[in-house]
Amino acid sequence: MKRRDRRGFTLVELLVVMGIVAVLVALLLPSLGAARRQANLARARSEVANLQSALLSYYTLYSRFPRHGSFGSGMADPEASVSGGLQVNAALVRMLSGEDNPAGQNPRRVAFMEFPGGDGGFLDPWDRPYRYMCDFNYDSRVEISGYGGTDIELFGRSVAVWSTGPRGLDVVGDNLTSWD
Repeated sequence: MKRRDRRGFTLVELLVVMGIVAVLVALLLPSLGAARRQANLARARSEVANLQSALLSYYTLYSRFPRHGSFGSGMADPEASVSGGLQVNAALVRMLSGEDNPAGQNPRRVAFMEFPGGDGGFLDPWDRPYRYMCDFNYDSRVEISGYGGTDIELFGRSVAVWSTGPRGLDVVGDNLTSWD
């Protein structure tokens, strides 16, 4: 009888290898999900800090905070006040990035922050707008009504920025804030 040269794998060998690969992937997936979650949290914390810094830099240059709703006709967000905070909208993004705006909020066209995407949108990693509140009456405290179901006052602060966090619930403990 002729002896055949064996040039490939048998079906059983292929199935064993596929089973081993499937087990390894099943072990790896939970750690990848946790790494993605941690990366999103780190990104949101960084963007909250950068946005706070941009608003403070704006104040340093112009001796006032940007007024939400005065970014030009039709550019203010009609739903701006959500749980006491103002949503970061496209007009604020354009103004803080140094682009011209009809209301003249940034006449020197200083770029206080670079925003990713460049399309005027600035959302947290969970695709929700960041929120902010400034000390518009300049009494060294930020008042946020309805934050996490209650009213809070942050004494000794002039800017507060936050994200509603991974679950999107406006509750204390889930939000990523600039004051914690």
